[in-house]
Amino acid sequence: MRRMPGLATILGLLAGLSACTTLGGVAYGERGRAPLCAQQTPEIFVLTGGIDAEMAACVERSFQASTREVHLDSPGGHVGAALDIAAHFEGRGLVMRVVDECNSSCANYFLPLAGRIVVEPGAIIMLHGSLDPALRAHMIDERETFIRERMSGGASRADAIASHDSLLANLEATSERQAEFAARNRVAPGWLLHRQPGSTAIDGVSGEPDGDADTALIVEETFMRSCLVGAQIDPFDARLGRGPVGLLARQVARLRGFAWTGEMRCVA
Repeated sequence: MRRMPGLATILGLLAGLSACTTLGGVAYGERGRAPLCAQQTPEIFVLTGGIDAEMAACVERSFQASTREVHLDSPGGHVGAALDIAAHFEGRGLVMRVVDECNSSCANYFLPLAGRIVVEPGAIIMLHGSLDPALRAHMIDERETFIRERMSGGASRADAIASHDSLLANLEATSERQAEFAARNRVAPGWLLHRQPGSTAIDGVSGEPDGDADTALIVEETFMRSCLVGAQIDPFDARLGRGPVGLLARQVARLRGFAWTGEMRCVA
């Protein structure tokens, strides 16, 4: 990915908004779907909708130890809530079935815990980064821009500074939780699109994406296999269908800043 995230991305990662915009006419993170979790059967657990504190509380109440398979349909959401939910999945080797989409925090923190991943026909997985050192450095660099924007909205300078400091502290605390999660579960830095301050290079990744990923990366099977080496991955096609309809979908996706992982691979 070539573009540094802006303040909207930072706020989104922390506040639970998807940094992805639209694909195929659907606004990711703005669907208005009520978050839902349900123990559909003793062995199947379902997650649908944006990831937030409400969904995390639902999982805390409802998830049963008998679960063997999780059905995922989520545009992503709040990093802290996703890590809370992921704690229930760790060490279980669950089947993760992507029913429609698993983007952002869903892909970052749920799929690396799978024993097997099934991507249903037409479903999509997208990555746009995580809480990495480059994001923290960018937030610090943009401090005055953030303060001016808050002041233009009516906040005092003192309140704007306090808001920035609170957001930065939240980012640092959540980043530490993410780092502990990644170390505990051996998540490849490439899967989290992890970068260092001042760099657009992704740690632990070789090769280039297919297209300019200004918005997000659409995950292809080869990239997933190289990053999530502990999971059995059923073959899938991430190219949004075949024939004229698929071609149109791919053209629209590229125009909106989406790219495919292409030749990207996670490397040690």
